[in-house]
Amino acid sequence: MEKNKTKIEIMKKYLPQMATGFAWHIGGDISSKKIDNAIKKFASGLDPTTIIGFYDTSAMGNGKIGYIFTDEKVYYRETLEKPVKFW
Repeated sequence: MEKNKTKIEIMKKYLPQMATGFAWHIGGDISSKKIDNAIKKFASGLDPTTIIGFYDTSAMGNGKIGYIFTDEKVYYRETLEKPVKFW
């Protein structure tokens, strides 16, 4: 996680401003259940050790939709949409 320290600091600065109305998590502050749900629903192939931020936009707060920011990629899924991943 040390190599992502700068990215995590940036995430700490900006994610709370962007994430209005839904849960957000930074660095290692994400429940494994939410990560498991995200991997199953929209972040196939995700290495959990690379996560620097997670903006959970699910109504139930279960991690099944939202945005995951890693050191190289962004995974996301909106309600009733297909998952998307970009570098």
